Amino acid sequence: MTKTILVTGISGFIAKHCALELLRHGYRVRGPLRAPEKAAEIRTTLAQHCDIAGLPMVEADLLADEGWANACAGVDGVLHLASPFPIRDPQDADALIQPAVAGTMRVLQAAIAAGVPRFVHTSSIAAIVAGHDPGRVAAFTEADRSIPDAPGVSAYIRSKTLAERAARDYLCTADAAIHYASINPGCPRLSFPVVNVRDIARMHRLALETSQRAGVGSFFYLS
Repeated sequence: MTKTILVTGISGFIAKHCALELLRHGYRVRGPLRAPEKAAEIRTTLAQHCDIAGLPMVEADLLADEGWANACAGVDGVLHLASPFPIRDPQDADALIQPAVAGTMRVLQAAIAAGVPRFVHTSSIAAIVAGHDPGRVAAFTEADRSIPDAPGVSAYIRSKTLAERAARDYLCTADAAIHYASINPGCPRLSFPVVNVRDIARMHRLALETSQRAGVGSFFYLS
């Protein structure tokens, strides 16, 4: 039976690559859109690279509850990539942080209510490495979290850190039979941070397929 995966933020760069990764491996993809008029552009872009027969779109907005029950109904997994990514920090940090946190919780809770078995949350290396001692030489691991209130931590970093923290804290107390994994794209030992978008897309698919024990401490790395 062909599995259907909901990919939030499907109009974005990384999400498009995740959709392609899934479609090429036999999945159906469902794309929630705040602006339905974007559907044609998304389909046109993806159709240049693979068969998009299994690509229905539904209307849903991260800032509203309406539409998410329908978006999550009958899907086998969620890739939650949608999150604000401004060119520069806003004057009011909450204008960025609140949509990121509330949007993540809205999609996660809708997925749990719909009985979706797997939820893959796109976080960032920013949610791990920020705010620590600049003289640190020890490698960062899944035990590390960014310190959102540390000096110099940007609103974007806080948004990614707090959104992931909110999801994990909720799952620690919620009675939810859902396999949660976070994707925290990092970088090799280069002088600038870079991750190949195709590797990120592959990580999302493999996180859906992994047989690793579920838990709020689950992380996924691609060697």
